[in-house]
Amino acid sequence: MKQMNMMVYSAAWHGQPSFRMLPIDKDSPFNEALYNPIEKVLAIISKDQKDKPQLLPKLNEKGELIANKAGSKSPWQEERRMMPAYYEYYLETIEDIENFVKHFAYNPEHTALRVISNIDDALPLETEEN
Repeated sequence: MKQMNMMVYSAAWHGQPSFRMLPIDKDSPFNEALYNPIEKVLAIISKDQKDKPQLLPKLNEKGELIANKAGSKSPWQEERRMMPAYYEYYLETIEDIENFVKHFAYNPEHTALRVISNIDDALPLETEEN
């Protein structure tokens, strides 16, 4: 069953043409999808979260950074804290990326999707309506 609750829009990735997807209703299971045309990978950010350890700068009681001793890798002290992080998924094949777009995008014919295959006549993606 298609959800079609995300919108494709044009974007740039380090100066190169790309696309992103954003949710258009609250029922979308994802916060965002970003296409990296250099690596040809679609990164998908879920709405689901998990606690994940992160290194953060250590602060004193005044909220100021605590400096590290000379010769250390970092100029300030760090501490590991558990923080909520969104699940991330990575699609690496053209077929998987196109299937994801067809399933979730209400506008799978968007011209920005041409970057997936770098072939102008490869898109728009075929949908059941086409």
